[in-house]
Amino acid sequence: MSFAPARYVASRCGHCTATKPLMILLVEDYQSSRRAIASFLRLAGYEVHEADNAERACDLFQRKRFDVLITDYCLRGKANGLEVLNQFEMITPGKQKFLITGLDPAVARPQAEAIGAEFIEKPIPLDNLLRVIERFADRSAE
Repeated sequence: MSFAPARYVASRCGHCTATKPLMILLVEDYQSSRRAIASFLRLAGYEVHEADNAERACDLFQRKRFDVLITDYCLRGKANGLEVLNQFEMITPGKQKFLITGLDPAVARPQAEAIGAEFIEKPIPLDNLLRVIERFADRSAE
């Protein structure tokens, strides 16, 4: 499989405009799944940060500004992926959000869409995930 170059977002600081790779936060409690998805996205040129539960994810996106959030629905700990999506939307409204899950799509899809997130059923088709992220990057660059 060949990769297209990652999309970049403009960053303005005072007198100049610079570009940087999209920053993605990936929240998945299963280490092997998280590492596989993160590696795939890094190979495509994205900057990926990882969290294994909702608490770590919320801590990360309160300290850094992410362009994309990808979270599993079912997470270990007190909160689930929907709560992560809601917190992310409150802190960084309008950013691209994905809810991934193996749960029944008839239940999970409407919950994801109500928050403004894309729904992706497990197992995750990584090439499709990449296409959706790139579409978002193209819209952000305009």
